[in-house]
Amino acid sequence: ASLRPKADADIFFLKAGAEENKKAYIPADTTHPELYKTLLQWREEMAQANGTDLYEILSTRALLEISQTLPVDAAGLKEIKGLGNVKVRQFGSAITGLVISYRKKHQINAEALAFTNP
Repeated sequence: ASLRPKADADIFFLKAGAEENKKAYIPADTTHPELYKTLLQWREEMAQANGTDLYEILSTRALLEISQTLPVDAAGLKEIKGLGNVKVRQFGSAITGLVISYRKKHQINAEALAFTNP
C-alpha cells in the first residue's frame, strides 16, 4: 500500500517529462515556429487552468494549421480541422488575439500571406 503513492508520483513525472519533450518539438516545415511555440504554451496554460489534457483544448494538428494559415477571425478558425463552433466560441478570441499580435509583430498582412502560401 505504501508503494502506490510513489508509483503514482513516478507516473506523473514520466508523463510531465514526456509532455515537456513533446512540447519542445517543432517540426522543421513549420512556417511560423515562433507562433507555433506560443500556441503550444497557450494550450498548456489553458489545459492547466481547466484541469484537462492538452488534446482536449486543441489538437497539435490544429495548432500547426493555425500557425500555417494565421487566421484572424472566427470564419478562418472554422476552416481548421478540429475547430468547430464550440471551440471557436470557447477559445477563438484568445487564438485570434495571439495570431493578430504575431502578424503585427512580423508585419504580415493578408496580401503577404496569400503570396507566401498559395
